[in-house]
Amino acid sequence: MCEQCCSKKGYWGGLISGAAVVGGLFFLLGTDEGKKVRKVLKKKGTEAAHELKDLAKDWEKKGKELKGKAEDFAGEVRDQVEEKIKLVEDKFPKKGK
Repeated sequence: MCEQCCSKKGYWGGLISGAAVVGGLFFLLGTDEGKKVRKVLKKKGTEAAHELKDLAKDWEKKGKELKGKAEDFAGEVRDQVEEKIKLVEDKFPKKGK
């Protein structure tokens, strides 16, 4: 009994989904209004792609800047740590030396 219910629901759901897709394609490809919508969508898509490309370039540039700052900061921290280690070693020399 369950197999019959489930298969009927799946059939009707698939049929409705398929009809919606075909209807949408017919509208976009077969009507004058659909052609206008396609032009607008294509133009907006192209503009969005260019904006995303510019945004990616900006992010890449900022990423390189941040990497440089992080490397500089890491160098400063390393220098300070080495300086503190040297001070501690000078203040508390090893007994073997």
